[in-house]
Amino acid sequence: MPTTVAIMQPYFFPYAGYFRLFDVADVVVLLDSVQFPRRGRVHRCEVGKPSGVPDWLTLPLIKQPQNTLIRSLQFRMTARLEFDKAMSAYPWLQSPNTALGAEVSTHLNQPLNDVDHFLRQGLMVTRDGLSLPAGILNASDIPVPPLLTGTARLIAIAKALGAKRYVNLSGGRNLYQAHDFERHGLELKFLEPYQGQFQYLLPAIFNTPTADIMRDIKDQSRLVS
Repeated sequence: MPTTVAIMQPYFFPYAGYFRLFDVADVVVLLDSVQFPRRGRVHRCEVGKPSGVPDWLTLPLIKQPQNTLIRSLQFRMTARLEFDKAMSAYPWLQSPNTALGAEVSTHLNQPLNDVDHFLRQGLMVTRDGLSLPAGILNASDIPVPPLLTGTARLIAIAKALGAKRYVNLSGGRNLYQAHDFERHGLELKFLEPYQGQFQYLLPAIFNTPTADIMRDIKDQSRLVS
């Protein structure tokens, strides 16, 4: 059984700080059983233009009801054509300079069928390429009461897995309190705010030595109460 569990929505190639969870946890649970956040990072990846201005690479999804769960998202019928056009705006996506970049390129250019699978696979390819140890599970595969929300849902998932510690990114400090977890026999820990150099991870995967990204993630993987 895992000692340490992290729970996060499955982001589409998020910043390197996200992947610190795969360094400090035994298992990362992808929270695919919650409502899709339309302004979040589940379906879009922040990349930088040569000018340094932020830009977004976005997955072409069907417009669905507001209460659609992440696991129920669907690609548009023309998704492959649309996504190819979107990727063509970034020349570095056409010529990976690292082995991990080549693997991610293969992932990005596969048939676009199942959104939930695509997101999970992207995280797995990156995790494996960065030699990070955590396993990956989908929250929808873990039997917890469906009406639980917020902290109660996280605690139920961690307890179902037999965890003793729950870790979260620093943004969770405003959401979660240690005493709520302690009542259920769980220690609550946070990663410090990410101060590394790879806010735009996807371009780095294609152009930066993988060892440099790995070192950045591990150097930034400090847990605090």
